[in-house]
Amino acid sequence: MHGIHGFYQDPKHHVALITIIYFAHLIASPPISIVSILVI
Repeated sequence: MHGIHGFYQDPKHHVALITIIYFAHLIASPPISIVSILVI
C-alpha cells in the first residue's frame, strides 16, 4: 500500500496523471478540450 500512498503524495506523479487524462480528452473530444483550456 506504500506505493499507492506514494503515488498520490508525489506531485510529479499527480501532474503526469493529469497530463495523461488531459491528452486523452484532447484526442477524444477537441471542442470540449478547447473549452476546458479556456476555463482553466
